[in-house]
Formats: sequence, structure tokens, C-alpha cells
Amino acid sequence: MTGPQKAFFVPDKAIIVTDPVCGKDLALEHAAAHIEYEDWAYFFCSKACHDTFLSSPQQYASGHAPSFSAPANAQK
Repeated sequence: MTGPQKAFFVPDKAIIVTDPVCGKDLALEHAAAHIEYEDWAYFFCSKACHDTFLSSPQQYASGHAPSFSAPANAQK
């Protein structure tokens, strides 16, 4: 990924987020998993990407904006 990645909303369309592990864009409602890490919510396209993130979260969160720029207590 290059530069900050943020979720965005298009009226009458899905909220799009970016999986921080594989870089895939996906509709928030189709996220297979999510996690709160350092007060940010991260969303994943698969359990495999979620598990990869968990194995080394600082590698995927360090230096990159989260895939969804909202406090972790924001509702999905």
C-alpha cells in the first residue's frame, strides 16, 4: 500500500475498506473479520488475513493508516 488508506462512503453504495494485509478493497459489510488495534479498527477480507495481522500487527499497522479511519468504538 502507498499512502494513507481510509474507508470512504459513496451515497447508495457500500462503505469500502482496505484489508491491511493483502491490500484488497472490500465492502465493509462483507468483511470476514475485524480487530481493534491501538484504538483503530481494521477489517479483513478473510480469516487468513486476520490471522496474519494478529501474528505481527506492528508490521501491518506501522507506518500505514488503518483501513477504516474511525475510533475502535465506532459501530460496524
